[in-house]
Amino acid sequence: MTWDDLQEDEIEVDEPSELLWRNCAESWVDDGVPSKQLFLPTKKDNKQLSTARSSVVNADQHFTEFCATGSQSTGIWAVSVDELQSAQLRAVDDSKAGFSPLTGHCFVDFRQCSSGGVIQRAARALKDHALARGQQHP
Repeated sequence: MTWDDLQEDEIEVDEPSELLWRNCAESWVDDGVPSKQLFLPTKKDNKQLSTARSSVVNADQHFTEFCATGSQSTGIWAVSVDELQSAQLRAVDDSKAGFSPLTGHCFVDFRQCSSGGVIQRAARALKDHALARGQQHP
């Protein structure tokens, strides 16, 4: 896949084993299990789904910082960079760009996805990986 160039202050995260933390909203949980919405970007995400890098911040600290912004989370789930790549996605660290107050902020890049169906399938695959790994915090 050919990617668009990164913006200033963005770097691609390419360590396959690195985990990306994702907070789960209560509305995304059905019978105690997160739905694919956990990894499905909304219009406001602009195909850039917020996460945080495990090499920069641990799951506990990320959860605490996220909730301190006034956002609600039922917990932290994770996918690896390798799992993103297998879904034809990439991780982009934009923490130096100043868009987010959260330590180690990065995003799952869906910008090259050609259709809503491609996005839906990728989100489902990421959710399956995260569920197999289990909730990371609390």
